[in-house]
Order: sequence, then structure tokens, then C-alpha cells
Amino acid sequence: MGPHFGGYLSLDYFSANRSFVWDFIIKAQSCWAHLIGDIRFLETHPHRPTRDWAQRLLAHSRRLFKAWHRREQMSERGRARSFQTHRDNCVGEVRHTPDSPEARNLAARFAGVAYTDDDSQQVLHYDRSQDYFRFLCCQGLEPTNNHSEQQIRHCVIDRLITQGTRSEAGQHYHERIWTVIATCRKQGRRVYQFLCDSIEAKLNNLQAPSLIPP
Repeated sequence: MGPHFGGYLSLDYFSANRSFVWDFIIKAQSCWAHLIGDIRFLETHPHRPTRDWAQRLLAHSRRLFKAWHRREQMSERGRARSFQTHRDNCVGEVRHTPDSPEARNLAARFAGVAYTDDDSQQVLHYDRSQDYFRFLCCQGLEPTNNHSEQQIRHCVIDRLITQGTRSEAGQHYHERIWTVIATCRKQGRRVYQFLCDSIEAKLNNLQAPSLIPP
């Protein structure tokens, strides 16, 4: 993303995604659709306290999203108070974790983590739960990564059809060309023209065209 990236990444709770966010100090919005799917799975757990816990989490989630869908009907102060209340209820329930490995694994997504700042060597604290609730305060940020997955759908289809590549150079080519195609489409630019301009700039030692809008 680069050191000056000031946006948010919507992603699921996949280990590679979490490592990327953690290593590069990126603000993330973890996907609620995946989380709710995991909670629903715990509703079928053989451990009764875990099933009851999952049902309470789903109830809190429904109330949270009911308030979120009504956000335009609330005053700014009422919206902030409502969101804070529902967030606290969800996090509070998560942290009353029943004694089962699956419940503890899910609760770990909302745990606090201590880490050492590389520059100051000061021990800091990061609350992972905030990565699930950024959508409440950031306008335009969705609680799921559906849009992100739609943007890479053509990459997945291409990989299934062609079986991908067998070399690192091929992987780098696909990374770059897929990025160009997706970005140009979002900006209403012609992919072919961008590639022609890029090749011409390379041949004439000129500055390459940018995918970042002015």
C-alpha cells in the first residue's frame, strides 16, 4: 500500500491478510459476513455453553445491524450513542468466552495485543476488536468485503480456467496486468491505451503514466 496510504482495507480473517495488516500497520475492516458464518457454525457445536454463546452473539449482531441500517434516521449524537452501546454489548459478550477451543479461537479476533514499537521500543497496546467496527464511524465503509471480492472475481475465474502460472515472473506479470485492468475499468480508462502509453514512455525514457488519479 505504501507509507502514505490513508485508506482502509476490507478483508476476511485469513492469516495472510492479518499478517499483511499487522506488518504494515494498515487499518482494516474485517468482514462481518465471514464472522457471522463462523458464529452460525458454533450454533451446532456439541458443547451447550458454546451454542448458547453463539446464539447470544448473533442476537447482539442483529441489534447492531438493525441500528446501523437506521443510521440516517438518527441524530448524530443518538447514532454515536447507539453504535457505542451495541459495540460494547458485542465485545462484552465475545469476551465472556465459554470453555471450548473453537470459541476461544473466535474470541481471539477481538483480543488486545501488546507489541513493541520499532522506533521507540515502547510497549504499546492494540485492540483487535476495532477492526470489526470501523464501518460504524467511517462513512462509506461497508461491514463486509463483498465489494473487494467482486473486484478480483475476474482474477479467480482466469486462474480456474488457465490453472495460473508456473513461474515467479508469470505471477508478477499477472499481478501487474490484473491491477491495470481493474483500475482502468474503475476509472473509465482504456486498458489498451494505458499499455500503449506505458510502452511508449519506456522506449523514450519518459515518466510512465500513473494509475493513481490526480
